[in-house]
Amino acid sequence: QSPDEVALCDGSRLNGFTFKTRTQTDVTVETADETLSFETLNVLEFTSDRRRMSVIVRLPESMGGGIRIYSKGADSMMLSLLRDGDDDIKQKTLDDIELFCKEGLRTLILGYKDVTEDEYEEWNAVFHKAETALEDRDNKIEEASKPMERDFIIMGATAVEDKLQDEVPETIYNLLRAGIKVWVITGDK
Repeated sequence: QSPDEVALCDGSRLNGFTFKTRTQTDVTVETADETLSFETLNVLEFTSDRRRMSVIVRLPESMGGGIRIYSKGADSMMLSLLRDGDDDIKQKTLDDIELFCKEGLRTLILGYKDVTEDEYEEWNAVFHKAETALEDRDNKIEEASKPMERDFIIMGATAVEDKLQDEVPETIYNLLRAGIKVWVITGDK
């Protein structure tokens, strides 16, 4: 699990939703009142070019049974994928992200949207063709993903500490001791 996934699970638990299990086909979440099973239809994997990850699920019957796509990604990417409107919550989220970044935290924006069965089936046929392409598969998957990954409703943001890997602090210290200038470059703010 990534630090983001741990933070999402911890935050969900604090708000009454406890992650129970995940299989290839579903995710189970427990609330105070019921156990909810979300059928996993597609996972649009994170890549450094995409700077986001999305999952398409069929909601439990108690939530209407429709199809929903959840997405998390870098603010620089996700902001352009949000639906028009919601200006107050977008601005509040951006203000929070700025504060989090000043504290050295890595941030993600979360969003979702509901799609009809017909929209999903039409999109999934194109996506499946891209997934099974023998040539230029990555570009075809990216192009096929675009129609589904837009017009998200903003849910909020996460902020997690991005700890250095083992021995990095010692390596930086030794480089500095040797008189070597060190610049740390990240993809974040």
